[in-house]
Amino acid sequence: MLGFGFGSGPLLMAAADRRISGQVGTIAALGGYGDLRSVLQYGLTGSYEYGGRSGRQRPDQTVRWTLVFRNLDLLAPPGEQEAMQRITEKQLRLETGNVPLLVRGLGPDERAVYQFIRNTEPERFTPLYENLPTKLREYVHLMSPARVVKSVKAEVLLAHAEDDYQVPFTESLRIADAVGDPDRVVVAVLPEYFTSGSGLSAGGVYRKYVLGGTRLYGVIYRFLENGRV
Repeated sequence: MLGFGFGSGPLLMAAADRRISGQVGTIAALGGYGDLRSVLQYGLTGSYEYGGRSGRQRPDQTVRWTLVFRNLDLLAPPGEQEAMQRITEKQLRLETGNVPLLVRGLGPDERAVYQFIRNTEPERFTPLYENLPTKLREYVHLMSPARVVKSVKAEVLLAHAEDDYQVPFTESLRIADAVGDPDRVVVAVLPEYFTSGSGLSAGGVYRKYVLGGTRLYGVIYRFLENGRV
């Protein structure tokens, strides 16, 4: 089984399902995630922390509102989706003058969602998250594969760009720890992956093409080798 980015979450949960787990020999997840709550924190505030590794980058405002637009059915009930869509469209077009008036017309749950989505400060993430509707927080927990990957019986190959701007690389470390068997897990962290080669120092070129390239090739080769009949 092979998954990329956000698609790796459902893939890992499927591989942990006892109905098929014994039939899966190898899983490769590239840029995958273990805890959806942590991914939301990264996407909204740019901050990440796991296993002693932490950092922060500037969050992408366009990605923020595009994700809202694509998930309106999860973020608001049918009666509120039109209003939430109008707010999102105005945010994407940077036409935010009358957004506060539209927000005041939302129900309390939807206002809580809006305040959560627009926040960029790491210290405010947790209280705003805890104020979200219970059903939404339960969904985030349900869609977090770290809670079930211990049931995966296959070999797990993980590759993740250290400068991934959507899912922090620490999520692959989280998945590896959650599997609980280091003999069945390979983790390849790829430095400078999304950085243009023309903007790199000599050390950066080495990290990107030699170190990162070798690690990525190793994961791909092992995945293909294990798939041979």
